[in-house]
Amino acid sequence: MQAGLLSRTVRRAQWRALGIATADLDKPAIAVVNTSSSLAICYAHLDRVSTAVQGAIREAGGLAFEVRTAAPSDGLSFAVGRRDFLGNARDTMVSDVELMVGGAALDGMVLLSSCDSTTPAHLIAALKLDLPAVVVPCGYQRGGGGGDVFGLYEGVGAVAAGRMTEADLGRLADQAFACAGVCGGLGTANTMHMLAEALGLALPGSAPVAGDNPRLLETAARAGRRVVELVAAGLRPRGIVGQPAIENAARLLLAIGGANSCVRHLAAIAQAAGRPFDVLAFLEREGRAVARLCDIAPNGPAPMTALEAAGGTLAVLRRLWDRLALDAINVSGESWRAILGRVPEGPGPIASLTQRAGADPGLIVLRGNLAAGGALVRPGIAPAGLRRFSGPARLLADAEAGFAALREGNLRAGEVTVLKGGVDDFACALHGAGLADRIAMVTDGGYSGLSKGLVVGHVAPADGPFGAVRAGQTITIDLDARRLDAQA
Repeated sequence: MQAGLLSRTVRRAQWRALGIATADLDKPAIAVVNTSSSLAICYAHLDRVSTAVQGAIREAGGLAFEVRTAAPSDGLSFAVGRRDFLGNARDTMVSDVELMVGGAALDGMVLLSSCDSTTPAHLIAALKLDLPAVVVPCGYQRGGGGGDVFGLYEGVGAVAAGRMTEADLGRLADQAFACAGVCGGLGTANTMHMLAEALGLALPGSAPVAGDNPRLLETAARAGRRVVELVAAGLRPRGIVGQPAIENAARLLLAIGGANSCVRHLAAIAQAAGRPFDVLAFLEREGRAVARLCDIAPNGPAPMTALEAAGGTLAVLRRLWDRLALDAINVSGESWRAILGRVPEGPGPIASLTQRAGADPGLIVLRGNLAAGGALVRPGIAPAGLRRFSGPARLLADAEAGFAALREGNLRAGEVTVLKGGVDDFACALHGAGLADRIAMVTDGGYSGLSKGLVVGHVAPADGPFGAVRAGQTITIDLDARRLDAQA
């Protein structure tokens, strides 16, 4: 009783000093986790999103507290060569939310999620704290002036190969983005926005949405109202994200051909939910039945605007009706059966976004003598018709060594470049240099979700035969056989 009295007294003293009326002290205290930053376009619009959420919370009878937390721009850190700062970015953000929201013993939260690591961090934090919570996916950049983010990443390779001048690339950069938001393709950020909806912690119809679409603010207001209802109802994240919800998210990942980095994020989310999940084994098994349903860049030519216009996450999930766990619920309080029952049946506009998806799932798990623990390849980004690639290994110390080899003209057609620890945006540069259909890449780390080409990532175990690959040793990637092997 003494501790409870002290808590109420200190809260009252602090909150009254902030100008909060005595009559409001007993209202549900809701955090609005705002990752706004003027440092990067990914976050520059979030203050107005936060304002919409806070206003809706107050109108619904709650007490809104804006909480600022860290949120790096993965793309910016990659580009300026500070990849080392991102190694624990997701977990740092989880701790940040736990510290600020859990440490203040608030009643619920709305999390404004944007760039790559932010959404998985927010999902994990919501599950660990297990407070009533709604995630708001905060939109993507539309391309501007004939350019987009792909033109920037690939343009670096084009300059290195002498196919574009640096001045031309600068002009592309000046007009690349038409609005704030995350990179406009199925990279990690947009993939995770969609998975948040499939997991049930974002409201139905949340993603994808352009950062300047008024619908984003409407969703933000809905989230503010809904979180107050969740507090009253006692509906918490762990009551939503069970095994069926995690499996639904994994099926969506296969169906859209999302970023391979989301596999490790999904595993961490499942762990936080108290439901350890072998994502690779599930993707291997379910990939036999779930083919990729749309060619959204980088899998194909269609932009994110086309996926949004076609109905986004809900339209894709509706196509997966027969494979989904329809009794799983969303943070809206409804089952997926009820939610998707309102979505028009049939192929609909999603079908028009598929050109060459074929029977492949969006992600393929490879095994073999280089990947006993599995490896991931995204078949949609591979050159059309390239199902098998065999060539001598070119060992590169890191992505910077790859850029140097590209500038110096030392990469050769037919080689398999082998990098330890991830290739980041180097695969994008290879495509811009016109080499993506002649050089394959293999890494034990990840690669940019905007990459194009035959790129194999997350080879496991990293300290097994993959770590002992020799220069010139023949490596074979076979998508049909689902194999990654090295000649003895």
